[in-house]
Amino acid sequence: PTCDVENSVCSPELELIDNTQRRYNPVNLKCGVTVQLGENVLRDSPDIIDIMNHDLTSCLSVLPASVGWLVKRTHIWVNRTYAYGNIHAPTVVSHSTAHHFPGWLLWVQDKAEKEASIEIYNSVEYLNLRLHYNGCGLMLHELCHIIHQTTLPGGLSNMLVIEMHKIAKESGKYSRVLRRDWALNEVDTDVAYCTLNHKEFFAEISVSYLSDFYHDVDGTGTVDMAKCSPPFVSPVVLGRMQQKHHIRNNGKSLV
Repeated sequence: PTCDVENSVCSPELELIDNTQRRYNPVNLKCGVTVQLGENVLRDSPDIIDIMNHDLTSCLSVLPASVGWLVKRTHIWVNRTYAYGNIHAPTVVSHSTAHHFPGWLLWVQDKAEKEASIEIYNSVEYLNLRLHYNGCGLMLHELCHIIHQTTLPGGLSNMLVIEMHKIAKESGKYSRVLRRDWALNEVDTDVAYCTLNHKEFFAEISVSYLSDFYHDVDGTGTVDMAKCSPPFVSPVVLGRMQQKHHIRNNGKSLV
């Protein structure tokens, strides 16, 4: 019998997507990192190699030199699209993730060799999302997961990280924070992602610590996104800004 990975139900008739058959072509970037490009990635994201090299070079420039070897040995698997589970009702994912252990990979019928690596499930979505971080922040976040597991005493079970996450969550300071990807929406705040669990806490605070830029907006103490956030480069947010500007100007012209 085979099993429905989504609902954990076994059925002799259920057909599962076999992700072990995915084909990848290795590309050695100038920065020393190897990316594994899946089918149709270059067709739909022709700039992906240059952008990945830019992001990883930026990550290497802000991370301690002592973890450079770890970054360069971490493979990045890039897919155009990705789905798992029932072949007739698949679960489609488009985020990026760090693979800590082979369990998840085996569960979704994928290659166990992806353990201790980073996977981008949708190359087009990655190129869009990275703009909310003005560049390498998204990749830096995933690398910090690998660093957490590999270099800290106790790895992902490091007690100091677990305790700091507990203190931060219970403080209430992170229950309502601004979200750059929601900028200029009617609601632009959310619970901070770092409160989700201790692993996300370490990755998020590490990115905040390492991204030592945009000091002109330090300490503004405002909930006005435009005043306390670095410049926006995402076309989605810029489109909202243009729309707001258009509505504001039209409103003035009617007065």
